[in-house]
Amino acid sequence: MNARVDHLVVIAHSLTQGEDWVRQTFGVAASAGGEHHSMGTHNSLLRVGPDIYLEVIAIDPKQPAPARSRGFDMDRPDVQSATKRTPYLAHFVARTPNLATAIKGALHAPGEIVALARGTFRWNITVAQDGSLSEHGLVPTLIQWQDAKPIDTLTESGVSLERLLALHPDPARLRELHSAIGLEGVAIERGAQPELIAVFDSPRGKVRLSSRG
Repeated sequence: MNARVDHLVVIAHSLTQGEDWVRQTFGVAASAGGEHHSMGTHNSLLRVGPDIYLEVIAIDPKQPAPARSRGFDMDRPDVQSATKRTPYLAHFVARTPNLATAIKGALHAPGEIVALARGTFRWNITVAQDGSLSEHGLVPTLIQWQDAKPIDTLTESGVSLERLLALHPDPARLRELHSAIGLEGVAIERGAQPELIAVFDSPRGKVRLSSRG
């Protein structure tokens, strides 16, 4: 059972702010995404590799608040406060061909499986009841797409992810958590504090994003 990085998650205070940030950071424009009606969010997307994209996601003020907590810790006051200053890299999502099997083998609590949709896309995804992230976002949310997925529709952007690095005080433990779900493609090193780092090549040169700002 293999899990591969599907997309990186950047949380913005508003989608307009997030799209402006993409242009300023990478020198290119994000593609329009759409609305997640059951979560009260919307997004824009940017291809950053052959099978990886960057998602800019924000709370949609035109939608009512959902009945459950939004994923990616988006409802936390400190997260919303931080995004008022600037969007930031918060997390990553890994796709798996069999979500139920991946969850069964996990050494962490992935959350419950939630069925979501956006336009023609359909998927099942893990979401904690309180919307929280595992290991400060260093263990991915798991997703299983039903047929088509967004990367299939995104055009080349000139931006490419060169490295995704997870820093953790106990790297051996984090490797165990990744291995249990068959995750590949994420480097792990020791760090004083948990941190997710993504390095890109872009029209604006090298870009380094960190979950610690």
